[in-house]
Order: sequence, then structure tokens, then C-alpha cells
Amino acid sequence: MKACLDACRACTVACLACAKACAAEKDAANLQACIRLDQDCASVCTALGDVLARGASPNAALIDPLLAACIASCGACAKECELHGEMGMAHCTACAEACRACESACQQLKGGA
Repeated sequence: MKACLDACRACTVACLACAKACAAEKDAANLQACIRLDQDCASVCTALGDVLARGASPNAALIDPLLAACIASCGACAKECELHGEMGMAHCTACAEACRACESACQQLKGGA
């Protein structure tokens, strides 16, 4: 559970940094999908991280859908950021890596939950 929590926190930070950097780009109008996915992913990761941080015996009925949402949002955000990373946007590359790590940590926790 700690690995997933740590990955969620790292992903939140990376997504928010990416959204901010994308908004500052000259071509920000063409990065709106990336910015939105960054923000959505940060929100989902924050929600899951908050629930996991409470520890104890997590409610599987709550954790399972949050894990699924986190896996989906991280996958979508990573896919978009990977496209921009290939065009030289380092902040998108860093975000994609954090999203893939979080996606993997959530999949591992979901498999063990």
C-alpha cells in the first residue's frame, strides 16, 4: 500500500508541474488536452492517495473503484504526455514516467487487494 501511496503522491506532483509547464508553452492552445488530463490525473491520484494515507483496514468497496480510476487516468495521461515527450517536452516525459509508475503501482495493489 505504501508503494502505491508514494506513486500517487509523485504522480500528483508531476502532473501539476506538467500542466503548469504546458500552460506556459507558446503553443498552449494546442496542449489543452494534455493540461486537462494532467489536472484530472492529479485529482484522481490525490483522492486515492488521501484514502490510502488513512491506513488501517481500507474499505475495498471504495479502494477498488479508486484504483481503477487511477489506473485509467494515469494511462490516459501517460499516453498523451508520451506524444509530447517525443517532441522534446521534458516535463511531459517526466509526467509520463510518473504516470506509468503510478499505473503500475495501482495495478499491483489492485491485484493484491
